[in-house]
Amino acid sequence: MCLSKICQSPFKENNLWEGYPEETNAPYGLAKKMLLVQSQAYRAQYGFNSIFLLPANLYGPNDNFYPEAASHVIPALIKKCYDADRK
Repeated sequence: MCLSKICQSPFKENNLWEGYPEETNAPYGLAKKMLLVQSQAYRAQYGFNSIFLLPANLYGPNDNFYPEAASHVIPALIKKCYDADRK
């Protein structure tokens, strides 16, 4: 998930905190990041272990769009919608 306007490709997990999110995605992107911060704080203060999903909705021309070949979720959904529309 690259939320800034300038994003290195391919995007890696350790790039999560680089840059401020692109303005139209800032509230959503910052909220997703704050789930991690909140989880870390709860673990430190209360010993509460938690997890959260940080879905990345990136896809591109070299992504894997074929469900039978272990594609990513978003590209697979795009392909399913595309295929359904073509019928």
